[in-house]
Amino acid sequence: MTHQVHIAKVIASVLNNDLETVDAFCRGNPFDKLIRSFDERNDAGNPLYKNLRGLWHYRMSVNALNYAQNCARMPDCDPFTSNGDRHLYGEHLIPISLLIKQLKRMKELAGKNDKLNTQQILDTLQQSEVVLVTKAEQKDVDQDYRSTLPESNENRLEAVGIEIATLNAPRGLDQNSPARPSQVWRGYVMEEL
Repeated sequence: MTHQVHIAKVIASVLNNDLETVDAFCRGNPFDKLIRSFDERNDAGNPLYKNLRGLWHYRMSVNALNYAQNCARMPDCDPFTSNGDRHLYGEHLIPISLLIKQLKRMKELAGKNDKLNTQQILDTLQQSEVVLVTKAEQKDVDQDYRSTLPESNENRLEAVGIEIATLNAPRGLDQNSPARPSQVWRGYVMEEL
């Protein structure tokens, strides 16, 4: 069973409680953390976010990819943080708050006696993905679409002018994702990290 299936099972268990319990859980930080953890690890449970392994699992903006490639040429550069300053951020295509509302709405539509299953949760969470962006790009997204989506059919990153690189597409939480150009970091194959 993959990491993502485990997370979906836990979320289904939470949502299959009475609405009062679900409402209380949705107001707290634990639900947010569960949803975030869906994309923070690969299917085997290995960390991706703020980890070099994530450079080949997540798609990236063109600017984030350029930054990571330049960083790879510098001996002490960490593409995620340096001197306490973050450089790359994971930005969900659908805001977490909207995913929580969508999951909660699924519970409300299911009714008192119907149970949500793991596959329904997986399908919902897989609608969004994390894309690595630069600090400046993250601020642009939060300024216009922190908890909303554009009225157009664009995703919220593209709506603020962020171009998603095709070099490392498509997204892959599978630990056996095909090799991508960013899989080698300073001579190390990413799987060794």
